[in-house]
Amino acid sequence: MTAKTTITDQQRNRIKELLEKLPTIDQATIAKACDEFEKWVAAELILKNDPIYLNMLMVVAHQYALKNNPDKAIEFLKIILAQAHKEGNLPMMIRARNNKALVYTSLGKHFEALRQWEELLKMNIPASSRITLLTNMGVTYGKTGQFQKAIKSHFQALELVHEEEQSEVQGDVYINLGNVFRTSGEKQRAIEYYTKAVDIYELSSNKQKLSLAYNNLCGVYNEIEDFEMAERFGCQALELYRIFQHPRELSLVLNNVGATREQQGKYTEAFELYNEALDVASKFNDISMQINILNNLTLLFTEQKSHERAVEYALKTIPLLEEPYHLESAKVTYSLLASAYKELGDLEKAYQSLEKSVEIFSKVADNNPKLFVAREETEFFRHKLE
Repeated sequence: MTAKTTITDQQRNRIKELLEKLPTIDQATIAKACDEFEKWVAAELILKNDPIYLNMLMVVAHQYALKNNPDKAIEFLKIILAQAHKEGNLPMMIRARNNKALVYTSLGKHFEALRQWEELLKMNIPASSRITLLTNMGVTYGKTGQFQKAIKSHFQALELVHEEEQSEVQGDVYINLGNVFRTSGEKQRAIEYYTKAVDIYELSSNKQKLSLAYNNLCGVYNEIEDFEMAERFGCQALELYRIFQHPRELSLVLNNVGATREQQGKYTEAFELYNEALDVASKFNDISMQINILNNLTLLFTEQKSHERAVEYALKTIPLLEEPYHLESAKVTYSLLASAYKELGDLEKAYQSLEKSVEIFSKVADNNPKLFVAREETEFFRHKLE
């Protein structure tokens, strides 16, 4: 029986407009639209060949991934894949399989994700898609400490970018290379590639990417304690974000500039920036960013020896922590909480927090990238042999 479309033009146009403006839409609005769209799909109120059908399903799948519900995300991605295959819609099939692989990375199944990307790369797909897949492989290798493979993947993407003469995409690859060098401890090389990206973005009209590059430079200069340069790039990033209103990234920039002011001993300014960052991250339900900012606020009050306030912010952080996604952050939270309780003379709570911190530290050690990759690689090939 053929499904009959009964949604109104107004409803369809509302979804169409949301898809067009997605990067600037707040999380609550997106979630509400996804709930409504799921009801339409369940009630067969929209045809599967409707132009908004697959694109909105992709948003629904992404929302489930954000809510740490990977099974549901993969369920919708499989629906998208089946319909895209039926239509012969290769771009949508590539997007769905790519996003499926990204969900696998969120589950720690990095080798399964890499296998998905490698299979896609064997297909006759456009250069732009190959660049995306190689980039994602590079990012995944970087996350698991395989820095040489990460660099190789990004340079392969860079070669394709040169062939296609996509200068802005070249800037994106430079950002990813900078991230790999920064993570591996080569801060000056990170600065070199972030600066290359800035040179490209300054010639383009994409001020969002330019502000992201400025923000990365702010972060890496903070890490090498060159606070003058960190301040310079942080303020440039913040100015652009306020002008062009890209709120999702705004919390990241505010947090970085707050960290710079904190390092300079400007605690009141740092507190105001951290709070503004927290408001933005909360609005978009960015849990990881909220945790990061709350930990920074806890540390800020610890440095000022305001231990009651440090406890207050640490306790606000704990309900947001979820394993295995936030182990590193949880380790920081409980360490700071133990320190604050100790300074307040509450040794029992200090001991409990320290015990929790040690427990998490052992889990973090278990997830050491090199050990993790070795274990996962062994498991992957064991299944392959079976």
